[in-house]
Amino acid sequence: MGSAGLLACHVLSLLLPAGWNKDASNLVFVAESVFAIVCLQAARRRAEGVARTYWLLFAVALAVFGIANLIWLGEATLRLPGSLQHALLFFYRLYAAPLAMTLLLRRYQGGAGFTREAGLDFLQVGIVGWLIFFALFYLPARSLSLADTRFLSVIRIGNAINLLLLTAVVIRWRTESDSVLRGLRGRLAGFVAWYATIAAIGNWIDAIGTSGATRWFDLVWATPYLVAAALAATWETPAKEGTQTVAPRSFAGLMTENLVVAMLVLAVAVLSDHVPEPWHSLATVAVGISLAAYGVRLTFSQHRQHEELRVRQDAEGQLRGARDELSSSLQNARHRALELNLLTQLGHFLQASMTEDEAFQLVASALKQLLPDYAGSLYSIDGAGQQAIYVGEWGTTPPTQKSFSPSQCWAARRRRPHSSSQQRGAPISCSHLSPEESRASICIPLLSNGELVGSLVILAGSNQGSATEATLAARSTKARRVGMAVAEQMGLTLANLRLRAAMREQAIRDPLTGLLNRRYLEETLPREVQRACRQGRALSVLMLDLDRFKLLNDTYGHDAGDVVLHAVGDFLRSHTRAEDMACRCGGEEFVLIMPEATLENAERRAQEICDGIRRLQIEYQARSLGPITVSIGVSCLRSAGEGSGLALLKAADIALYRAKREGRNRVVIFEERSGNPAEGRTASAAKA
Repeated sequence: MGSAGLLACHVLSLLLPAGWNKDASNLVFVAESVFAIVCLQAARRRAEGVARTYWLLFAVALAVFGIANLIWLGEATLRLPGSLQHALLFFYRLYAAPLAMTLLLRRYQGGAGFTREAGLDFLQVGIVGWLIFFALFYLPARSLSLADTRFLSVIRIGNAINLLLLTAVVIRWRTESDSVLRGLRGRLAGFVAWYATIAAIGNWIDAIGTSGATRWFDLVWATPYLVAAALAATWETPAKEGTQTVAPRSFAGLMTENLVVAMLVLAVAVLSDHVPEPWHSLATVAVGISLAAYGVRLTFSQHRQHEELRVRQDAEGQLRGARDELSSSLQNARHRALELNLLTQLGHFLQASMTEDEAFQLVASALKQLLPDYAGSLYSIDGAGQQAIYVGEWGTTPPTQKSFSPSQCWAARRRRPHSSSQQRGAPISCSHLSPEESRASICIPLLSNGELVGSLVILAGSNQGSATEATLAARSTKARRVGMAVAEQMGLTLANLRLRAAMREQAIRDPLTGLLNRRYLEETLPREVQRACRQGRALSVLMLDLDRFKLLNDTYGHDAGDVVLHAVGDFLRSHTRAEDMACRCGGEEFVLIMPEATLENAERRAQEICDGIRRLQIEYQARSLGPITVSIGVSCLRSAGEGSGLALLKAADIALYRAKREGRNRVVIFEERSGNPAEGRTASAAKA
């Protein structure tokens, strides 16, 4: 709408009478330049970073046009002298300077803002641009008349400047790698190409002096302003401009740019020698400032490169450190995974172990793999808790002492791991270790439900001397961690084994007498019979029954009967072989299984038991319960494949019944006769 209105005003200005149309046309030019500048400023407000600077320089270029038009508008009124008219012509050509500055626009470090380097670049371009105008316009024009100068400046210099600017803009556009700047440079190339074409045609028309064509061509002169306004109005702000990656500049591009600037400064310096003062001094000062700006710019660039190199070196150092740390972490993770796998396997085997000795051997074998750089020993605490006894070892230099008192070990006394090397001084070392062993040792107690059941002693191996202090510390930490994990698993295993043993004892033991119960008898006797038959060995069974036990209960009470049963149980446990099995079948009946005992041996042992029980002195509530007698029936498995466990018990029971019938307090041997098994024969009766 604004462009259409301005074009309509321009057409109306051309229809005005002579003398009025030129001034009206100039006023419309000013309005069109103001309109274009407003559009460019709107684009600048929408832009960010380098694009914002671009639209600012574009607006400055059009502002130069606008100011020149205002001056040209007042030419007739102000009656400008010839020297000022030369300056006005020079001012018209100055529009190219801001546009030339856009050629050096690029994304600087940290985004696309206007940095110190950008400011020095613009200063350099401004000085070089001014020197170029000085050399190409002022020097050729100062000695000519105004008419000749006008012709020369308009036809030759103006077209040359437009052509040079267009060439530079197109080259910069085609070589631009940044997407945002490439779009901006393309718009600038379109504007300069359109303006250069219009200017060339207009200058040619002015040169041939066709007044009518010049008058109507003023309408075409308005189109560059409207093109600039359209370029600004149709431009859209790119998303996240400042976050785009800055493309690196090539060596050839940097070399070309620096050589061109240096050659231009040198050319201006040479040409300035042909002009009088004060222009010569002014040109020299400009050249000096340009060289100084170039030197400062180079210093900034070198400083930034050094900073970037330092930052890169620091980053590389951090990356190397992170890589080494990651590598160490991965290696530690692999070792920990292997360690965890071995500990898991050890836990599975410990859960399947049947005895404490088997569990101790499993732990010693696992520690040999878990701690190959160490040696050590495992100790089990005896039943009285007074001695730690060696049960297993690993490594080349295990502890030399095979047993010690728990009071000699700080770990056993404190119920927590103890490192003899963690502090200096004699009181911290365990006395069960030699001075050489205590330099680097770890003692770890084995606890089962808070009770000390063993001890784990870990010593540094013989290959530790060449390791660094950090390596030794890491190994010590690992040994302590692994030892504590193994000790915890071992403690749980021992607790389970002891609980299992206790439950088994409760399942097979009679709680009153401490003898094996009837369930154990029924499970064990058939197995012993099969073993005896398979090996061709003898097996004897004794069945015992206390005489007149019911009368004793009725006289003294059941508590007195329990005292008698307990005393008989103690006697049987202490007067039988380790391989014999004494069982309480129920009430006052007992069974004694005697593997590999012949009938003669069983008879002799039965008589000894009968005599021994009769001699027991049993008291209850300070009163003697009198002599306790027992009747015993004896049976024997004579040959392989003969009889069964039930038959042996039945035979012993028959013999026991006969002993009761014949007067008690005696031993009766079961004998089987041909045709009809007899009840047995009576051994010599016990003497009263």
